[in-house]
Amino acid sequence: KKLVRRRYKGINWLNGLDWYGYEIHLGRTEFHKNPQESFVTEEVTAANDSSLGVIDCKQKIIGTYIHGLLESPEVTQKLLALLTAKTFDIPLSFQETKEREMDELALFLEEHCEVEKILAN
Repeated sequence: KKLVRRRYKGINWLNGLDWYGYEIHLGRTEFHKNPQESFVTEEVTAANDSSLGVIDCKQKIIGTYIHGLLESPEVTQKLLALLTAKTFDIPLSFQETKEREMDELALFLEEHCEVEKILAN
């Protein structure tokens, strides 16, 4: 199994936004009726594949195969605003938050562990 991260572009409700993510598909997507609106397209193919992401703001439902969608603060802000009619301040990306937490963990380990002994083995 190979994980491929791609760049996605928002359309319709997420027009003008883009983010990195990856897909996991196990099976086939079939809609019993046409989805309200797609919100994503792959930049690689520029194909409007509604199975990648659909949104129904009236019923406040989102469905997508794309992992990593909420790692973009701009996408998260837009989706929360669409679904709640409120604005939210999300100052850091998921990646920035993760890196900050890893830095804090490294400092803690250096302070409380004998790192040299651990690395020597």
